[in-house]
Amino acid sequence: MHFNVAQLLSGPMGAVRQRRISSVLDSADRLPPTRIAGSVEIMRTDRGVLVRGTLSAALTLECVRCLEQFEESVPVSLEEEYISAHQVSGRAERLALQADNLLVDSNNLLDLEPALKEYASLNSPLKPVCKPGCPGLCPTCGADLNRAACLCTTTEAPGGTGLSALLEKYRTA
Repeated sequence: MHFNVAQLLSGPMGAVRQRRISSVLDSADRLPPTRIAGSVEIMRTDRGVLVRGTLSAALTLECVRCLEQFEESVPVSLEEEYISAHQVSGRAERLALQADNLLVDSNNLLDLEPALKEYASLNSPLKPVCKPGCPGLCPTCGADLNRAACLCTTTEAPGGTGLSALLEKYRTA
């Protein structure tokens, strides 16, 4: 997702451009790509451009209870300053900005994809659940309790080692 900011960089400080975004970001892991949509404001600064935006990312997540994949929309607020390659004097600063993906390249192209991936990842839930009250998997046989009740016995002999035995110990204590 590249934007040419040459005209903005040649304009006065404080000049602003609005851009709508509707794109698909490739996922780094084995999950499907992320759809992202919203708008960003790109403002000229003394060394480059400031990008601010409010977007929505449709993430494909895996439920921590039943291990099924589901889609959830998360808000993404972006605010980053990208420095123009023409404003960078030292090699060390250029390398640091390139490593952080905060550099407007020498062709005046701004790449928002790495930052949007990072912000979407940071806003994803730590323990995603497909639906409130998801019963998850049976601790004994591993059956998906969203689809059907399991056929195993849910009570174990006293002193058992499963989750049921642990719950029973806490109930009687």
